Amino acid sequence: MSSIDEIQFCDAIERQGYCIVPGVFEAISLELLKSQLSSSRNHQSVHSRKHKGESFALRNILHFVPEVSEFARQKELISMVESVLGTGARATKAILFDKTSTVNWHLRWHQDLTISVKEKIDLPDYGPWSLKAGINHVQPPVEVMQSILAARVHLDACGADNAALEVLPGSHSAGKLSEEEINLWKSRGESQLCECQVGDVLFMRPLLLHCSGKARKPDHRRVLHIEYSALDLPGGLEWGG
Repeated sequence: MSSIDEIQFCDAIERQGYCIVPGVFEAISLELLKSQLSSSRNHQSVHSRKHKGESFALRNILHFVPEVSEFARQKELISMVESVLGTGARATKAILFDKTSTVNWHLRWHQDLTISVKEKIDLPDYGPWSLKAGINHVQPPVEVMQSILAARVHLDACGADNAALEVLPGSHSAGKLSEEEINLWKSRGESQLCECQVGDVLFMRPLLLHCSGKARKPDHRRVLHIEYSALDLPGGLEWGG
């Protein structure tokens, strides 16, 4: 395990809901992946969200960009993921996020509450449903979200001036939060900025409260966000990727 032992890593994920592991990948080893992701923007099955003609999010890349699926199985990621989720954990979704001077977006404080699935199947406690870039998404029971660990692989340096992710440590343990509860967590003023260099990986629970402001000095801020779970979905539902 890279620069942090398994016990420390698992403890951080359990208590804080996140852990930054520095130097998981060498910058040079990510150049080919960046090139492949750039080329995938024109793939007919990859859903690209754009603003002023420039992409800022690529969805559906786990199943339709083989290099992403292969990368998600790298031992550097799987060993850490399995230390938390157990054997059998596999990638269930991947998204490429980017920010530039043209697409300098922001997100308010929130939890990730939805999963992507291949097909809409109505099941008790699954809903509401939505479409994001043509892909079915649904809010599952909270236990499903608690089964997920995300790995945010930094393809570019991401500091305070370039909209690093901000998190509220420990908020993942409170379950699904109401707007009032989110405001209460915010009022405590205990947020942490997750500054990362190229090749660093931020592992986090989706229920961890997080936000992302606009970059003050916008440059590429590419993050490959991969979600993992060892859970099989019920009733014929399949992870969507």
